[in-house]
Amino acid sequence: MSISDFHRKDYTKINTTLHVEDSPWKIEKVRKLIGERLSPRVICDIGCGAGLIAKGMAEAYPDAKVIGLDISLDMLEAARRNNPEADFVNARIESLPIGEGKADIIMLMDVLEHLEDPGKVLRALSQVARHLVIKVPLEDSLWYWANDKTGRYTREDNRRKLGHIQYFKMSSLTGLLRGAGFEVVAYEIISQNVDNPDNPHISKLGKVINPVRVLTYKVSKTLFARVFNGSVMLLAANTRIKGR
Repeated sequence: MSISDFHRKDYTKINTTLHVEDSPWKIEKVRKLIGERLSPRVICDIGCGAGLIAKGMAEAYPDAKVIGLDISLDMLEAARRNNPEADFVNARIESLPIGEGKADIIMLMDVLEHLEDPGKVLRALSQVARHLVIKVPLEDSLWYWANDKTGRYTREDNRRKLGHIQYFKMSSLTGLLRGAGFEVVAYEIISQNVDNPDNPHISKLGKVINPVRVLTYKVSKTLFARVFNGSVMLLAANTRIKGR
């Protein structure tokens, strides 16, 4: 089964909550990251899932047109229920309903790790997006390496349950962005395990070692990302579109 078919057919069967429990935390981080930097008129949330991130952006920027995109009909049904004011489209990234340079913000929230060729997608988005807001897990880390090697939670498990096929660290992600014509304006290394130790995704072992996670995060977020399972939230500007 291709990764696209997995997301169309099986993802919502395995991940029955549609990760809505994570949305308030993500929205808070996005709003903090953008701050007063932008006043977007068009926002597109690619891989919009259950639509709560799009709803949060619509509330934060009431004058903006918000478009959600997903290849899963189940996700789009949930998104339309949660946010009837936004436009939701069943389409692939290559078929964005947006003209050249017309999207002030395109959001890729936990999307790049699911793509066969994220560099190709970012290059395509450089034609339409003035800015990108991206969140990806930094899974190219010691924690994920150890889990894979010991068989505790392998890369194949990650693919089968979540559809993750790409593993990033900061340098590989920023390299992809530069190659597509984007420059990082601001970023924050984040961790729901640190912000919310009672979140439902943390394992029993994770709860045991969480005090070490929290201490490492306070000492150095860069070290934390290399060792543990954090994520990065970043804002990138398009260097190829004038009038940013």
